[in-house]
Amino acid sequence: MPPNTPSGKKNKRHNSLTMAARKIHIGLPPERQKTLIGIACNENDYRVGWEINRLLSLQLARTDNLTIHKTRQVVNEFSQYFYDDEANERAYYLIQNKGTKGHLLPDCKNIDFLLIVSGTLSKENEKQILDCLRTSSLLQGIFSLDAGKINHLSLPY
Repeated sequence: MPPNTPSGKKNKRHNSLTMAARKIHIGLPPERQKTLIGIACNENDYRVGWEINRLLSLQLARTDNLTIHKTRQVVNEFSQYFYDDEANERAYYLIQNKGTKGHLLPDCKNIDFLLIVSGTLSKENEKQILDCLRTSSLLQGIFSLDAGKINHLSLPY
């Protein structure tokens, strides 16, 4: 079911963003736990997706761009990859932080990509993912982010 926008209207696509007073809502299931990982890398999105697939044995696939709309006009677009791990009841989203007209997270300009894990993930599993990503020579920096500390980002999992 698509998420509700601040005005109460439903978005047509699950990968749409609605912008209102610097709050961004990403349409992910609200009942799921979230893990947010920042990635610094100067590579193209497809290379980052391929590297994460290789390191974590995932199957991230390119989906439609994540778009921010403001009064029916596209304000910004971000490349996006998705993998649904049904066996572990997790969904993985790789979203580029640098869009066509600015950053998804303006306070985190040093972060080029966000890896969002939606679903139950223990601290031990999160550490294993971070350690595995840090072994890559392609990915220059891996950061565990607390979504609660990023004021302008609202992730309704």
